[in-house]
Amino acid sequence: MDNFLNTVTDYFQPPGNYFWRWAEDGQVIEWQDGDTICYREELLDILKKLSREGLPSIGAILLVISACRDKRADIDKEGGSTIVLRLMNYYGKNTSILMGMRERVIEATRILHLVSALPEELRSGSNRTWMLYTIFKGVRKKITPNVAAGCIDYFNQGSLDKYIFREGNSDNKARVFNDDMQLLNQAKQLIPTVQHLEMLIRTGTGDLPQAAALEVPHLETGELLEQLEEDVKTTGLAQLTKRLIAALNIPIHTHGSGDQLFGGVSDITNRGNFDRLLLSELAHDDLSLMARLANNEALYLRREELPSNPEKQRIVLVDTTLKMWGLPRVFAVSAALACTLNNKAKAQITSYALSGTAFNETDLATKEGVVRSLEQLDAALHCGRGLSQFMDQQAVGENDEVFLITEEEITHSVLFQSILASLKKPVNFLVTVTRDGELRFYEYIRGRKKQLSEARFDLQELLFNIRKPKKEKYNNKTRDLLNAPAFMQYQPSPLYYPASKIRFFTDCIFEVKKDHLICVTHDQRVLYWTSNKKGAREIIESLESGLVRFGSAGDATVYMLVYPVGQKHMWLYEVNLETGTVETKKLLKGISGYAETVFENGYFNIRADNELFVIEAATGKISPAKEPPGVFDLMVERSKKALENINLNTYKRFVNNGYNTINTVKRVYVTADGEIGFDEKLITLRAQGQSINICKVRKSINPDYGAKESEASIIGITSTNIKFSRFVWADGSEAVVDSRGLIHLRSADRSIPEITIVMIMDKPTACWSADERVCGAAYFIGEPTGQSHDGVAWFYKNHIQRFTDRIKETCTLR
Repeated sequence: MDNFLNTVTDYFQPPGNYFWRWAEDGQVIEWQDGDTICYREELLDILKKLSREGLPSIGAILLVISACRDKRADIDKEGGSTIVLRLMNYYGKNTSILMGMRERVIEATRILHLVSALPEELRSGSNRTWMLYTIFKGVRKKITPNVAAGCIDYFNQGSLDKYIFREGNSDNKARVFNDDMQLLNQAKQLIPTVQHLEMLIRTGTGDLPQAAALEVPHLETGELLEQLEEDVKTTGLAQLTKRLIAALNIPIHTHGSGDQLFGGVSDITNRGNFDRLLLSELAHDDLSLMARLANNEALYLRREELPSNPEKQRIVLVDTTLKMWGLPRVFAVSAALACTLNNKAKAQITSYALSGTAFNETDLATKEGVVRSLEQLDAALHCGRGLSQFMDQQAVGENDEVFLITEEEITHSVLFQSILASLKKPVNFLVTVTRDGELRFYEYIRGRKKQLSEARFDLQELLFNIRKPKKEKYNNKTRDLLNAPAFMQYQPSPLYYPASKIRFFTDCIFEVKKDHLICVTHDQRVLYWTSNKKGAREIIESLESGLVRFGSAGDATVYMLVYPVGQKHMWLYEVNLETGTVETKKLLKGISGYAETVFENGYFNIRADNELFVIEAATGKISPAKEPPGVFDLMVERSKKALENINLNTYKRFVNNGYNTINTVKRVYVTADGEIGFDEKLITLRAQGQSINICKVRKSINPDYGAKESEASIIGITSTNIKFSRFVWADGSEAVVDSRGLIHLRSADRSIPEITIVMIMDKPTACWSADERVCGAAYFIGEPTGQSHDGVAWFYKNHIQRFTDRIKETCTLR
C-alpha cells in the first residue's frame, strides 16, 4: 500500500521550484510565473482517457497542453513560440542543476513546435485528448496501465492533497526534468513532421496506404492527336486536323436571360442596355441623366433568369458518298475531328456517317474509331436522303448544333438545296471541302446561309510529306517508364538535382566522409552530394516510409535501416555509391514503439519492446545481442555525443549554394515575345547569351499563349510522393512540372526534342534535351560526359526558341 501511495504522490507532486506547480488549493496548474496551464478537472479528464495505455510523465503532458494554447507559434522559426521560450528560459535559469541536458531540451522543443503548428481545431476540445494519445502512444510509460486508473481515482479522492500540493523536494528536479525531456524526445523520433502528426490525428495512420501492385494492361496513351501522329499511317491526318482546328472558328451562342424577350422582370440593377432604363430615368434633364449613366447610378430593368440551361449536343454528320472518295474523304474526316476537338462550348459530341439512303454512328474519340471512319464509303451521288432520314428519326433538340460536312459542288445542286430546305430541324453549320484543299465554313441563321471563314490547304504537303522526328544521336536510355518525360528514362539522370524538401534532422542526414553527404527528403527520396560545387544524385527514388538509421562499410557502401512503427517488418537498403546500385531486403521483424538504434562494426544494434537484438547489415540476418545491456548503453551515449557535434547549418550551406528551388506551379504560358513563363516568373536568356535565368516579373495583363492545366498522365514510377502537374497548349505541346524542381517541355512537333530545365531562382540554371545536349550552370551539368555541352545561346535558339515559335505559330493569344 505504501508503494502505491508513493507512486501517486511521486506522479502528481512536482519537484521544488519546478517549471509547473499547483495553485488555488489544487484547482489550477500554472507556470512558475503564474500563467495558467490548465485546470485540475481538465487534466483529470485527459488522464482518465490516457490511462488505458498507461500514463507518461505529467510534466511532458503539461508541456504539450501548453503548446496547444500557444497562439503565436511559427514552425519555421527556431525558438519562435511562447512554449519554447518558456522552456529554454527555465533551462537557462537552472543550468547548474540540469547540466548536460541542452541537446535533449532542444530536441524536445521540436515536438512542441509540431503541436503549435497544427490547425487549431486539432489541438482544442476533444481533439486535444486524441492528439495527446497519438503523441504518447509509442513512448515509455511512467505508470503502467494496470495501476493507472487506480492512481487517478485515489488522487481524485483528495486524501493526499496535503502532501501533493505542498512544496516538493528539489533534489530530484534533474531526474524528473530528464524523464520529461526523454519522453518528448521519443515522441519526436516517432513523429518526424507536422504533416505526419496531422495524418496520425485525422486518420490514425502516419502514411496513406500504398497502391496495390497490379499489372496494368497495355493501353493507347496520350491525347488522340498524339496517338494519330505517332502512327505513320495517320500522321498526315493529325497534321491536317491541327490546321483545321485553327481555321474553324466556331461561334458560341449564349442564350442568357438578357437576350430573351419573354419572361418577367425580376429585379432592378445599375447596369444594362439603354433600352432597359426605367422610365423614371428619362424624366431627368440631359446633364443629370448623363451624370447618372457615367457614375452607374441609373437604374435598369433586369429580366427573369431562365429556369435552366440544358446541356448542348453537337452532332457531326460526314458525307461518305461518291464525290467524297479519295482526298475529300480524308479532308472531311479531318474536318470532323476539328469540329469535335474545337469544343469550347463543352457540348456532348456524337458523329454519324451519311450514305445515300441511311446513316450509322461513328466513333471519333479513339484512334481505332477514326481509322474505321476513313473506311466507310458509299456509291450514291449525294447524301440527301440519308440526311433526311437522320433528321426524321433522331431526336435533335432545339439547342443542339448540327454540323454537315460534304463536298462543295454537291451543295450547289437544286435537289440537294431543296432537301436542306425541307428538313424539320435545319442544319446549323455547313463545312464544305474540295479536292484542291479548299474549305468553306457556313452558318445557317433563320434559313439563310452566311459564310464564316474560308481557307486553302496544301493537301499533298500535309498528308504525304510527313515530318519524321530526328533520330537521337545516342541511345542511353536505361528504363522505359509509361508516359514519363524523356529525362526520367535515363539512369543516372542527365542533370544533377537541386536541393529540395530536405529533412534537416540529424537522423535524416548522413556524412559518408568529408564533403560526401546523404540526405532524406520529405518526399521520401535519398539524395547524394559529393561536392558543394555541384548538385545531388538521386540514389533512391522512393524510400519506404518510417524511421531511418544509417550505417556504412568503408566509403563506397551505405546501409539504411527503415522501420515503420507498428508494422511487422523492416526494410534494409544497401547502396553502392560508386555504381549507384541499390539492393533492398524486407526483414520480417517489426517494432511497435520507441527504439534505440546504434550502428557499429557492421551491425545495427537495436533495443525495442524490452528486447535487445542486432541486424547484420551485409546479410540482413537478425539475432539476439551478445553484448550485455551495459555495453549497449555506452554505445548509445557515444552515438548521442556524436550527434550533438553535428552542425545542421553547415550541412544546409553545403547542399545549397544560394539558390531557391521552385516545386509547384499554378500556370504555364508563352509570352507574346516568345519567352516561357510560369506564375510570375520568366525563363530568359541573360548576360549577352551567357546564361539562362528564371527571373521574377510583375503580374502582366497583356495577352499570352496560355497552357491549360490538364490531368497528369500516369507515370510508371513507384513513388507516390513525387507530384506532376501537366499543362497543355492548344496545339498539343505540353509542359510537365516535376515537384523535384524540374520542368519538362514536350512539343507537338516531334522534330523538336524534349527539353528539361532546372527550376531555380537567384542563380543561373541548366537545361537538357532529349538529343542529349546540355547547357548552363556547371553546378547541374557536372563534368563532360557522352552528352554534348553546347553554348547557352545556341541551345536557347535551337531548342527553347523553336519550342516557343511553334506555339506562337499554331496557338492564339488570349
